[in-house]
Amino acid sequence: MAKSVMNGDKVNDATIVIAIRLIGQICCSAIKDGYSNFGVIVKMCSGILSRSTQTSLIPQPVQFAAAYTLLDLSSIEHSTVLSKLSQWLQATTSDVPKNLRSEIASLVVSEQF
Repeated sequence: MAKSVMNGDKVNDATIVIAIRLIGQICCSAIKDGYSNFGVIVKMCSGILSRSTQTSLIPQPVQFAAAYTLLDLSSIEHSTVLSKLSQWLQATTSDVPKNLRSEIASLVVSEQF
């Protein structure tokens, strides 16, 4: 459980995961509508992943949600997303789901072409 900054109440990890994934899905819709400025969201998700490699305080589901959201934004911020996800994969001690690893690997392959 994460502690809320606003009032000190605990926020369920599942709620955080849902919120992060919802942000990613909203961004996908916005990309389809022609929007392309998602720097703040990329920084937020990148920050979650970089903090998770420094400490074990970020729960695995939250890390995975951030990684999937970065994947959602890879068509706009390809190089940045690839760099952040690659760094996280190398440094993480989490058991990363096979499908997440394979999506990140497909980004690496598409970068080579």
